[in-house]
Amino acid sequence: MIPEKGTGLANADAYVSVEFADEYFSARGNQTWAGLGSADKEAAIIKATDYLEAVYFDKWQGERLKADQALSFPRSPFGMPTKFKSAVCELAIRANAGELMSDIERLTTKEKVGSIEVEYAQNADPSTKYAYVASLLKPFLKPSNAMVMRLERC
Repeated sequence: MIPEKGTGLANADAYVSVEFADEYFSARGNQTWAGLGSADKEAAIIKATDYLEAVYFDKWQGERLKADQALSFPRSPFGMPTKFKSAVCELAIRANAGELMSDIERLTTKEKVGSIEVEYAQNADPSTKYAYVASLLKPFLKPSNAMVMRLERC
């Protein structure tokens, strides 16, 4: 695992180090993370980083620090904010428990087995939402319904 150090590494594959995540979870009394081995922690951090790269790659405000950096952060004007790194940690603990993003299967519209009946709303988004993570990332995201244009003076 090669953690990003805030300099725009060309070969980084993780947004935080195991040490950062250990401190984050220790401060919050999370014993689950403390019980993981180093390899599991690294894998979870890489999965969290991959998730952010896949889901949010085109939603970030600002510009990458370097054109050849491997990951979307650090970015100008943010660098590597603590809230962003906290979101990575929160995703890492969830990644250890299972997949962050599953393949989307055909949605059930109505299914009845005995007395149990399941029906999903039409056009329901089947993907898992991580509300706390989204709130940590919000300051770094482009406005969702805004038109952005570059203006130049002549």
